[in-house]
Order: sequence, then C-alpha cells, then structure tokens
Amino acid sequence: MADIKVIKDLARILNLQNIANGTIDLYDETISNKDYLYKILLEEVNIRNENKLKELKKISKLKPLIFDETRITDGLKWQLSKIKEIDFAEIRQNIFIVGECSTGKT
Repeated sequence: MADIKVIKDLARILNLQNIANGTIDLYDETISNKDYLYKILLEEVNIRNENKLKELKKISKLKPLIFDETRITDGLKWQLSKIKEIDFAEIRQNIFIVGECSTGKT
C-alpha cells in the first residue's frame, strides 16, 4: 500500500492542492482503484469549480440582491422561471435584458 504522505507530496507536485492539503479524504479503501481515482479527481474538479465561482463573484463586486417578483405580470414570472433554470456560468453564456425605463431590468 502506498504511503499517504508520499501520495500527498506527489499531489503537491502535480498542483492538486485539495488532495495535498487533506481536503479530499485519501483513506477510503472500500472501492476499486479506478473508482477511487475517479472519485478523488472528480472531487478535485468540483472544489476547483466552486473556488473559481467564488473568485468570479468576488471580482465582480456585485452585491447579492433579491428580485421583487410581486410587481411583475404572470407572463413575466413564467419567463423569469425559465431563465432561472439556465446555468449561465456553467454554459458560459451571457444574457441581455432590454426594456423601458423603470421596468425592473436590474
């Protein structure tokens, strides 16, 4: 069995910091090697994606706001529900909203 310290050192060399720092558990020995490797690499990717999203939100300097849906029509509520289903960060697309002044585009 490989020594955990050696594995963490190798992870550090490969810049897999979540494995190297112990954020990802290396002691789960109940699954096959392929499944285990897939699990820890997938976890590394997920942690990196979460950290990237946090960093992008921080860089944007946008304050989290709650949209007031009480002043919009049922048709617009339906459209808004469809827009909320799309993960624009994941598919890397932009959205443009146009309309008259004071219609709640912000």
